Amino acid sequence: MKKAIFLLLATLLTINLSACKPAPKTVVIGIVAPASSMEAVIAGIKTGMAEYGYSEGDNIRYIYNGPKTGTALAEEANALVAQDVDLLVGLATPGALAAQKAVAGTNIPVVYAPISDPVGVGLANSITVPGNNMTGVKSADFVPKELEWLLFLVPEIKTVYAPYNPDDGGAVYGHNLLVEAAEKLQLTLIEPEIHSPEDITKALENIPPDVDAIFMETDSLVLSHIDDFIATSREKKLPLSTINLSRVEAGALLAYGPEFNAVGQQVARLIELVISGSDAGSLPVEDANYYLYLNQKTAKELGISIPQEALKAAEEIIR
Repeated sequence: MKKAIFLLLATLLTINLSACKPAPKTVVIGIVAPASSMEAVIAGIKTGMAEYGYSEGDNIRYIYNGPKTGTALAEEANALVAQDVDLLVGLATPGALAAQKAVAGTNIPVVYAPISDPVGVGLANSITVPGNNMTGVKSADFVPKELEWLLFLVPEIKTVYAPYNPDDGGAVYGHNLLVEAAEKLQLTLIEPEIHSPEDITKALENIPPDVDAIFMETDSLVLSHIDDFIATSREKKLPLSTINLSRVEAGALLAYGPEFNAVGQQVARLIELVISGSDAGSLPVEDANYYLYLNQKTAKELGISIPQEALKAAEEIIR
């Protein structure tokens, strides 16, 4: 009898202690993005975090209200900080800079990606020790190699059309690399400045007749208009070079650069380290991995025979 009473009391005590135990904290991640092209990064983040045991709707919540531009980007970052997020993700250089400004004076860490020049735009003190409670993934040095692959596929190219956005620090960094690479390869670069979607429309409508190829620069404004670039490349029978698989799947001839979903999974690993207690500013900024993608169907439409060396080097070929 005494044993039964003891077991009953022990059971009631266990139940009572369980009831008093606080529920596991839900991690809240705010995301700032300047263009829909960054949503593949977000998908990668969610995939990566799930692999670390963070299930959306269970122990992690993402706040993302769609891409924002101009002053709306800064307003969105400030609004996320006001919602007591545990960490802010800044995508592309404009999103990262907005996140940096919004968290000033707080203890909220920032993880950013993909950024061309984090030190140059003021996001990091150095690549090895970025400081400021921020870290992330950079990607820019692929631009010269991307241009080399384009020329390797189409050796007769002499003039390349490359609209770019001078208002985006990351785009300027990548553009400068492109200019240097074009000079070394003895290519003529035509580089109209674009500041808005309307400028992109005008730029694509006014491609000079001597242009041999189109090169998509590495800023969110350009990359978010892939459909317009592909339509123009098909209409004018011009090879189009860009930076990741989804754009090759949509019809670009080639891509060389970071795969955004994979970048997102890199970001997830950094997020997991930070929310587990690591100081973001002490985590080195990482390099994205780069991949070559080819569209053989588009090559046939353009009358281009892709060399075997390129086919062997490609991570994936669209046939």
